[in-house]
Amino acid sequence: MKNKLNILFIALVAGILAALPIGTFFAPKTDTSLFENRTLADPPVLTRETLLNGEFFEGAETWYKDHVVLRDKMLEACTVFQKYMLGKPAVNDILPSEGSLLPVVEPKYAACASDEEVAAAVEQVAALQEAADSYGGKVVYMGVPGQITMFADSYPACLADTPAYFRATGEKFAQALEDAGIEFIDGHGYLNQDMYFRVDHHFGVIGGYAVYEQLCAAAGTQAVPQEHFSFYRLPNPFYGSRNRKIYDLTSIKDQLEVFSTDYELPFDRYDNGEKVESKTLNLPEDEEAIVTEDYMGGDIAETLIQTHRPGLPNLLIYGDSYTNAVECFAYLSFNETRALDLRHYEEMSLCDYVKEHKPDFIVCIRDDGNYINLTGNGTTT
Repeated sequence: MKNKLNILFIALVAGILAALPIGTFFAPKTDTSLFENRTLADPPVLTRETLLNGEFFEGAETWYKDHVVLRDKMLEACTVFQKYMLGKPAVNDILPSEGSLLPVVEPKYAACASDEEVAAAVEQVAALQEAADSYGGKVVYMGVPGQITMFADSYPACLADTPAYFRATGEKFAQALEDAGIEFIDGHGYLNQDMYFRVDHHFGVIGGYAVYEQLCAAAGTQAVPQEHFSFYRLPNPFYGSRNRKIYDLTSIKDQLEVFSTDYELPFDRYDNGEKVESKTLNLPEDEEAIVTEDYMGGDIAETLIQTHRPGLPNLLIYGDSYTNAVECFAYLSFNETRALDLRHYEEMSLCDYVKEHKPDFIVCIRDDGNYINLTGNGTTT
């Protein structure tokens, strides 16, 4: 009897071990993880070289971990265990505080960024202005508060130095840009907490419209008056960048902010050189879950919107995902609007792109946690 139980136990364990790779192989695959908010690993490339140097096996291990069957269920169970069984105040680096989900921040141990770090970031923007000077273009840097600084008062005292670091660095960066002759518009002057989501680090389209108004004022164009827009919230489940990381396991909820308008303006839209549907919002047709990527389709390498009004200036926006809510409106006041995300666009440098397309007005929209970040949209040359 004892031998039979041992055999049964061994067979059960062997079955489980065999089921995982078999199930993973046949299960449907996705390129991204909604809840982890990241791109999943691609299958490894099998060649003689990758086999001999071990890259194939490393890639296979990474791919398997990313695509293992029931991965989301296992991670959700781990999140539940940490939150409800262990009672951890922050789970998966997300801290519920005063009705918002905030990222856990690393201490900076400094009052602000160094002179060298700020100078290096300003140098990149100055190079862009030099490229624009060659044909008479203008560069403006529109700094917006990140969630960390906008909700700085919601952090406990033990984590308060990082929001203060970002705010002080922002002030130092703004002054350095002004000293270099580049206009800086500080979003802390006109954005507020009510414009930001509680389960995502971005502002919604009301905040996007507020940035659009400032953008038009700086460019000398007329913004479409706000009375032409009706802002409202969708009832669909909303997975923001914060609550998706903890599998929406808190009582803190929010809804995606969208708008309708009576202002009709035909336009043509191209994403990465391909003509796409002429719209800026992806509204759901049923009760499916929605994300902030429904603004402009998310972070796209290159978007071009043409309104065929040559009497208006041409605009180029570049920056991180905070640009998406602004892009929903920007095209309304320009002849041609281009938007680049240099984290994904690799055909040429931003300076070369500007020299080729010669936009009249170039605006960087970046949050204050990334002013001195020289990766992605921090590099123009």
